Amino acid sequence: MLTPQFFTNNRATLRSNVGSGVIAITSNGLQQRNNDSAFEFRQDSNFFYLTGLEEPNVVLIIDCESAEEFLILPKQTTVEIFFGGVNDRDEIAIKSGIITIYSHSDGWQRYIKLQQSRSTIYTIKPDPVQFTRQERMFTSPARRLFLEKLKRCTSKPIVYLYDEFIALRSIKQPQEIEMLKRAIAITKEGFVTIQAKMQPSMYEYEVEAELDYVYKKHHSRHGFAPPIIASGKNSTVLHYSKNTNVLKAGELVLMDVGAEVENYTADVSRTYVISGAMNSRQQAVYTAVKTVHNQSINLLRSGLLWKEYITEVERLMGEQLLSLKLITANTRDQIRHYFPHAVSHSLGLDTHDLCDYTKPMQENMVITVEPGIYIPEEGIGVRIEDDILITNNGAVNLSADIPY
Repeated sequence: MLTPQFFTNNRATLRSNVGSGVIAITSNGLQQRNNDSAFEFRQDSNFFYLTGLEEPNVVLIIDCESAEEFLILPKQTTVEIFFGGVNDRDEIAIKSGIITIYSHSDGWQRYIKLQQSRSTIYTIKPDPVQFTRQERMFTSPARRLFLEKLKRCTSKPIVYLYDEFIALRSIKQPQEIEMLKRAIAITKEGFVTIQAKMQPSMYEYEVEAELDYVYKKHHSRHGFAPPIIASGKNSTVLHYSKNTNVLKAGELVLMDVGAEVENYTADVSRTYVISGAMNSRQQAVYTAVKTVHNQSINLLRSGLLWKEYITEVERLMGEQLLSLKLITANTRDQIRHYFPHAVSHSLGLDTHDLCDYTKPMQENMVITVEPGIYIPEEGIGVRIEDDILITNNGAVNLSADIPY
């Protein structure tokens, strides 16, 4: 498990990188599911990286100049305590390594006094920096509400932290790599279980349930929720998530899943035939994807530019699409019709973790490699994805022993 020293070191590095001023960061809050019930809580990744805490509505304050740090607990009504329990200060201190923990009122009084003699307040931007493709997805209001409170409490300039967290989180520490390896090991058990139990007439959600059991048995959960269990024509929908279809003999099922350990998530895709053997067309598409998958991993190394990598993978995929007679020219426009997504992304506390893709790959980055070919008119979708550790000597496939 991640130790209090891990989180203490992360705070110290961030404080050193910022240099002066006060850092103020909020955890996520509970979000309403319906009536008085909430969605399953997932902590803000940056807040977790600094504290290790899973409690909602807690505030972290770090004074960069004196190294003072403290937590501000949320208000808790009597009803909230009855239903949810009281915040355990001792447990919070042990997990985070932060000894000073204030009540809501006392903590904000301390913050207001502290910031009066500081020039700048640093926090995290309320809205996601990365553009979301889901127009129907709504962001958590926690950061926006917190920013409004900060503005009411101070007239000092407020600066958003982003590059600082990229610098910290994109290069994985040994403890983080260990968490990812544990998540991958649980994911492997899930795939092995699925292979043994999957059969025609099962529903996609029954496959998901098998994963649920394996993950929860290991005190884990889905890192990408809901998981993608896409059979037949559903396999051509990149982020299909209904998981309501019936598995049919002879069809392919594309599964894009990953267990989560201490909020660090695996992200692995496998494509299997539901029963028997793949037909010749399915096998040809699968072989093409596996070829590009292997070629892509062989390209990886510290110092490689993302743009060069992506361009070369597209060329390699174009060769395969030509051989499958899906395209007539190895051009980006034609390739993107059957391979419409990025081949890789950073992996860590988020499935799509923080990374500066304009800079070269560096040692101890962990990224995915996930080429795919999707042919809606044939109802065939194949994606193969592994989690790769970048080293100065090339790449290490952390998920290579998950059955293909």
